[in-house]
Amino acid sequence: MQSFPNMQQLARDIRTRLRFGTFNERIDAARDISRYPEVLPYLLDELLDYYREGKVATGTMIDLLEKTHERRILEAILEKEDMEHAAKLGDWSAIVCFRCGAGHLESGLLEYLWRNKDRPDWVRREVVHALAEAGTQESLEVLDTLAGYVQADIGKRRAQMMKVSESGAAIIAAFELQAQEQFLQEIDDARERLRQRLA
Repeated sequence: MQSFPNMQQLARDIRTRLRFGTFNERIDAARDISRYPEVLPYLLDELLDYYREGKVATGTMIDLLEKTHERRILEAILEKEDMEHAAKLGDWSAIVCFRCGAGHLESGLLEYLWRNKDRPDWVRREVVHALAEAGTQESLEVLDTLAGYVQADIGKRRAQMMKVSESGAAIIAAFELQAQEQFLQEIDDARERLRQRLA
């Protein structure tokens, strides 16, 4: 991308690529907005129109929302996409929307978290972090319950490790135990942050 002396010139360049560009040029233009969020006020109305027309992908809008927390972008995404369903699936887009003010997604994210409490993956950790940032008292209650469950699960896994003699099984058991221990630490951190935020 060439250099621009000011935001208005950059906005004109992006606007032209959004209006007349190929599909890939429109993606690049939207990415430039993500790179230079200060240009957003010059382009927001048009960008939202292009998004509603399907000329800008939801993933691009999610990236922009994550960087700017722009309320109108959040509203456009919520109008167009079924984020309640996405939250129950632990979809990244729902996590971002929740962090940016879509409080009604909390229940779906809590459902995802509970259903995946035994599954060592990065999504459940991101859900925990999002709940710490934007959760309510309900999140705190679920995290408190989840902490007790994970603590008991760690105890069971430690007992099982004593019985495992095969090296391959021992490695997997050790990995799963470590993942649960890290998850418990993240839950505890999130509970503390949430308590402080709700106080």
